[in-house]
Amino acid sequence: MDMQIIKEKINNKEYYDCVKILRQAILENLIKKMQEYNKEFKYTTTKDLYNKSKKTNNEDLKKLTLQLFKLDISENSAEEDIYYLMEIYRELNNISNL
Repeated sequence: MDMQIIKEKINNKEYYDCVKILRQAILENLIKKMQEYNKEFKYTTTKDLYNKSKKTNNEDLKKLTLQLFKLDISENSAEEDIYYLMEIYRELNNISNL
C-alpha cells in the first residue's frame, strides 16, 4: 500500500476513499494469512473471517480479525475509521509471526 496516496487522500479530505484503501489492504493481508492455515478458505465477510481465525493457533490473527470485524459494525465517522484502520495496519506490519 502506498502511504503517499493515503496522505494525499487525508490532505484532500477524501476520507471515505482513504478508508476504502486501508480496509482493502488490511483485508487482503488477513485473507492471505488465513489461507496459509486453510488453503480452502474463501472470504465472505469479516465476521466469517474472524470466526474461522478462531480455529487457528495464531492469537495475533484472531485479534486483528476481531478488530476489523468490530470496526465494520461500529458507527464511527470516516476520520475515526482511518485512525483505527491505521492502528490495525501498523500492528499487522509489526507482527512478525502473523
